[in-house]
Amino acid sequence: MKITQITATNIPLLRARVNEILKPLAEEYGLKIAAGNASYSDENVTFKLSLATVSEDGIVQTQSAVDLKRYAYRHGLGEDALGKTFSWLGKTLTITGYKPRSRKYPILVKCKEDGTTYKYPLQTVKSALELAAK
Repeated sequence: MKITQITATNIPLLRARVNEILKPLAEEYGLKIAAGNASYSDENVTFKLSLATVSEDGIVQTQSAVDLKRYAYRHGLGEDALGKTFSWLGKTLTITGYKPRSRKYPILVKCKEDGTTYKYPLQTVKSALELAAK
């Protein structure tokens, strides 16, 4: 299939194909590689390419994961907060990162049931971790 014009419709197809092509490279080096957001015109597209190491326990070391390790102690979460799991409102959630510029919802969690990443308030996560520890 030849593409003669870049459109919002064919960008997801191109991103999926780029990610598919990068998969063997990621496996070879033990990295997580992904084509992310794109900017485009009718003639070209530029994807943001992210590469991250993967820890021994399988956690991808994204910028938000590194930020969580860096800042967790300041907020009373403990240095081992990354990867901790807790239940909240009937969902099993795992802490995956921290967004220092987000005041209301700085903690990133991934839902075990649907795989969606959610943003949570710091106090909610701290309360849920305290309940899980009891």
